[in-house]
Amino acid sequence: MDNPYLDPSYNPYPPSVLIGTAIFFLILPIISVGLRFYSRSKTRYTYQVVGTAGLCIIKLSVLLFYRRIFTIGTFRLVNNALIGVTIAWGIAFTVTTAFQCAPVSSIWDEIEVGFSTACVQVRPYYFSFAISDIILDVLIYVLPIPHLWQLHMPMREKLAVVGIFLLGSIVIAISITRAIVFKWVISFVTDQPLVYFPSITCLLSTFLCFPGQSPPEHGEEDEHLPKLHKS
Repeated sequence: MDNPYLDPSYNPYPPSVLIGTAIFFLILPIISVGLRFYSRSKTRYTYQVVGTAGLCIIKLSVLLFYRRIFTIGTFRLVNNALIGVTIAWGIAFTVTTAFQCAPVSSIWDEIEVGFSTACVQVRPYYFSFAISDIILDVLIYVLPIPHLWQLHMPMREKLAVVGIFLLGSIVIAISITRAIVFKWVISFVTDQPLVYFPSITCLLSTFLCFPGQSPPEHGEEDEHLPKLHKS
């Protein structure tokens, strides 16, 4: 008996099965792409809220670290004021980010065109967020410099201490870049620069550990570090 598969006209499946299979594989990628955009919108929303809160928390960590090592009355007063401003800033932007649309589900249920009627003005909001973040970072990193400069130690060591405290200020450059992108980015749905949240948070967390480390030479304690409490 001849093999039927060698016959070019042989078709083991009825036309209805072939048509149904073709339709299925046409619909499947459409559904997959839709689910991808839906899940990405939800993930982006969560990322925005957690990232905003994370920036506030890491700033508070720096200020509380200052509060622990500097006991000067004037410094404490300014530091406490900055802590209050940072808390207010964090609450304001985190809550606004969490409820940027009414209802919140509009973020993942509607396309970008529908955002104008259901959500805050995205570009001005995130640009103001970026600018205020830069201002806070500058104030936080400039705050200890006058007191560090008054330490009684050789200039070389003084510059080293100031440099260690200023390592975290590299995030200011990242924040400026973020502000530029927020200002001129074309589409916040496809191009929103969420990568800046983890980069800033991770860098600040890392640099925050440096001032408390012992000096590398022979593992000895820095004899000048206790003077931070007295200056």
